[in-house]
Amino acid sequence: MKYASGLSFSRFLLPFYYEIDEKKAIPFSVFDWEQIHINTKYLTPAVYELFRDNEASACKQYRLKEDARVKYGLPDRTSLVKLSSKMPACPGEYGFYLSEFRMIYFSTGMGFISVEVLYPEDNIDLITDFSFCFSNIFTNEHDDGLRENNLVFCAGDNTFSVKKSLHNMLCIDKHKENLKLFPSTSRNRLLVYHSVIVDDKTDNDNNRIYRLCRALHTNAYRDDKESINTISSFGGQLWGILPNGVVSLAHVNGDNKDFLEKIHCRNVRGDYYSIYILSLHERELLLEDNYKAVHNRNNTKNLISMKPHLLEMDILYRFNTVSIEPSYQKFYEELCDKFKLSSLRDDISEVIENVERYMNDYKSRKTNMLLSAISVLAVFSILIDAISLADRIKNGNPFGIIHWSVLAVILIGVSIPIIVSIIRK
Repeated sequence: MKYASGLSFSRFLLPFYYEIDEKKAIPFSVFDWEQIHINTKYLTPAVYELFRDNEASACKQYRLKEDARVKYGLPDRTSLVKLSSKMPACPGEYGFYLSEFRMIYFSTGMGFISVEVLYPEDNIDLITDFSFCFSNIFTNEHDDGLRENNLVFCAGDNTFSVKKSLHNMLCIDKHKENLKLFPSTSRNRLLVYHSVIVDDKTDNDNNRIYRLCRALHTNAYRDDKESINTISSFGGQLWGILPNGVVSLAHVNGDNKDFLEKIHCRNVRGDYYSIYILSLHERELLLEDNYKAVHNRNNTKNLISMKPHLLEMDILYRFNTVSIEPSYQKFYEELCDKFKLSSLRDDISEVIENVERYMNDYKSRKTNMLLSAISVLAVFSILIDAISLADRIKNGNPFGIIHWSVLAVILIGVSIPIIVSIIRK
């Protein structure tokens, strides 16, 4: 069997959130990774700037070095890996290649480990069942010796744990106080980005993409076509978009083979993937912010302190237009719709605005109470001075400069409210 004879590939993403004050801190060993640049020539300059491979970029991407795989117990990229599954939904054995590991890390502390998988052949049923199994490694691959392992990975005679390797890449033991896996969900399922290319027309493309999307549901057999946004794109390409992942489907014919092999694969790995990561980052971060807002609902100081962070999000990561190319822009709009980004933004903004309104009202009440107290003291002071002056007049003592000044202050203090009242009438 030839290595990766098919054109299809899948990327499984593990989201994580590294909460630390020092933004330049990273939760992984840079010595095992090399920084890379992603080709995003169809995106706007503002979006392109995010993914540049320099120190100032807000999103940095790294690739695991080939010689570092041994450190994490992983086979090389050309070794055929077999996944033995005992999961009731998808039992069986599946062959694949662990092509590439990437670390995508944003300045906000949100990041993703991407595991790229290649297939020996472009088979939709194989890819569908395999992706359902692989996306569930954090709930079905156990290495504690107490539970039966529903998923076993084997390369040649050696078994290994993908879950454990991903843990070690993020140095979980070292950063467990600040690092959260799957920050926005309790399902602990990897997110999926499929690019599937088939070379036959024995089935309807809409049926094919629906079958592929079924694997992205929690239940592999869930019959819910309404939850899938299916859109057409350039070159006869179809996209299926769900909250848990994205599927790209194209089929080879005599006219488009060169386009698919040379241009389509590059664009799906570059521009489309970057748009997906950008949208996914915003969704995960907004969900994390909404959690913090609820968690700190009784701590107004912490809630107000979130505002600079939200302002940074608006400046760096929020876009209405990501490309002037219609297919890329439509893809982004469909992602925003499926991820409910607008609703998530409104939720967190409403919480902060309500807290600010409450704080402003509270400050106004405190100010008014202070002014009232000062007014009461002033009235008592005027009464005391007036009594003192009356006693001096009664005793026949002459007025000095100080006494005339006090009398003037009393007259002004009494006349101002009367004048203001007349003017208002």
